[in-house]
Amino acid sequence: MSDRNRSRAALMIGLCLALAAGFWLRSGPGFGSASQRKPAILAHRASASQSVATRPAAVAEARAAAIREAKARLREECERAAGGDWDRWSDQLAPMRADLAARIKAARPFNPTATGSFEGRSTVLAGKDHFPLFEPAPDVYLIHVLRPASLDPLREARPVSAAARWLERKGIDLIFVPVPKMTEAHPEPFVQPCPKDRIIAPHIRRAIFELLEDDVEVVDVLPAFHRERDPGAEPLYQPADPHWAPRGQAIAARMVADRLARYDFVARAKELPKFCEWATGPYLKAEDGTAFPALDPEQQQLARAAQPKTQSSASRCTRPIHDATSPVVCIGDSYNAGFIELLAREINLPVHNLTGGGNTSHAFKGMVRDPSLLEHTRVVVWLLCDSSLKGPWPMPPSVRNGQ
Repeated sequence: MSDRNRSRAALMIGLCLALAAGFWLRSGPGFGSASQRKPAILAHRASASQSVATRPAAVAEARAAAIREAKARLREECERAAGGDWDRWSDQLAPMRADLAARIKAARPFNPTATGSFEGRSTVLAGKDHFPLFEPAPDVYLIHVLRPASLDPLREARPVSAAARWLERKGIDLIFVPVPKMTEAHPEPFVQPCPKDRIIAPHIRRAIFELLEDDVEVVDVLPAFHRERDPGAEPLYQPADPHWAPRGQAIAARMVADRLARYDFVARAKELPKFCEWATGPYLKAEDGTAFPALDPEQQQLARAAQPKTQSSASRCTRPIHDATSPVVCIGDSYNAGFIELLAREINLPVHNLTGGGNTSHAFKGMVRDPSLLEHTRVVVWLLCDSSLKGPWPMPPSVRNGQ
C-alpha cells in the first residue's frame, strides 16, 4: 500500500470513532525488523538507564523556556479576562454556554435514518450568515465546552502528569498537544455572545495551565488557530466531518516540529536528504465526510465549496513513515491521522504510530505490557482533540502510581 493510500485509510478509520475506540494502529509487519532499521534512527536509541536529568543543558533550557512562556501567556489571558480568577472567568461565560446548550437541544436531525457513521444521523451546529463549516453531533463533540465539570477527571486525577513522570523516569520526554474543536477556533458564528478574546472554554485554558504547572510540556494550538483563520485560504477544519483539515494539521505539525528541533537526532535528520518526496495532491471530497448526510441541500452546497482541495502526499520513501524504530512516538486519538505524516515531513524522520480512534491514555497499557514499544523512544507526542479531554483516562496502575 502506498503512503498516500495508507494515510487515507488511517483517516477513514479515525472517522469511525465509536467503532474504532478499541482499535490500535501499529506499525506494519517488518517495520521494526533488523533488515529495515536504519543507522540514522538506531544511532539515537535511548538507553534503558537514561535519565532525563542527563538532558543536554540546551535541551533542558529550551524545554523549560517553552513551559515558562506558555504559563505566562495563560496567566495574561486570565488576568485580562477575569483579573486572574479562573473560576470567575468560567462563570462569566455561563450565559453563553446556556444559549449554546439550548440551541443544540432544540436542533433536529435532517437525516435521522442515514446509514453509515452516527454523525450522518445526528444534528449539526450551523453558524450564522451562511458560515460554510458545520459542527457535527454537537451534543457529543462539544460536551467539553458545555460542561466545565467534564474535565474534572483530567484535572483531579492528573493522568497526563502521571504519564509524564512515568516516561521521565525512562529518559523519555512528553509533549502534550490538545487540539481545539472547530467551534473553539471559529466561535463567532456559533456562540452568543461571543467573548472578545474568542475563548469560549476557559476551563480548558485552566487545565492546560495546571499541566504546565506540573512540568508537563504543552503545545497550545488555539492562539495559532485564531491567528491563522484566513478566509481566503483553505479551512483549518473539514466542513462536513468532526475532524480537522490538512491546513490545521500542518500548522500543528510545524509547532510540534519546532519543539522537537532542540533534539540532536532531529537536527541531524533535517540536514540529510529528504527520506520521502512530498507533493501536493487532491484531498477527499466533502461527500466523504461522515456528517455530510446530516446536512440539508443548501448546507451541502456550502460544504462542497469550502471543502479543502489539496493535501501533501508522500511518495518514493526510502523508509516507511510509520517506523517502530523511530525516536518519536505519537499517541492519542484519530486527530493524529494526517498529522503524523506532516510531522514526519517537518522533522525528516519516520514516526512510531501508536494512535487509535477514540484513544486518550490507551497507549500506556500497551507500553506496560510490551516495554519494547519504547525501546528506541526519546519523545512521546500525545495529541488528541479537545473533545477527548473529558476522558475516559484508563491508566495502568504502574503508570498511575509512578512505578
